Amino acid sequence: MKAHGLSHQQIAELVGVSENTIRDYFELYQQGGIERLKELNYYRPESELKEHITSLEAYFRDHPPASIKAAQHQVELITGVRRSETQVREFLKKNSISVAAGSG
Repeated sequence: MKAHGLSHQQIAELVGVSENTIRDYFELYQQGGIERLKELNYYRPESELKEHITSLEAYFRDHPPASIKAAQHQVELITGVRRSETQVREFLKKNSISVAAGSG
């Protein structure tokens, strides 16, 4: 489309993306062709707790938390990182760390 003289605005409208995205795509193409466009380089935040996973796994293996609230408290004491109960629950679940049966 660019080779046919269409502006970035026209190309953006035709393909349904913003002009900034079109400019980014052209820049990526110039840097490395189609292969560069295929790369997935989006931001994926990582949990601050990830760097503490080994110590948390070891602690909770020896001291299974009685509840998510207890786990939340221990996570903060061990790591200095404060997270909501929901975030702690998801972190424990994602890393296969169990909470005592019947607790939430």
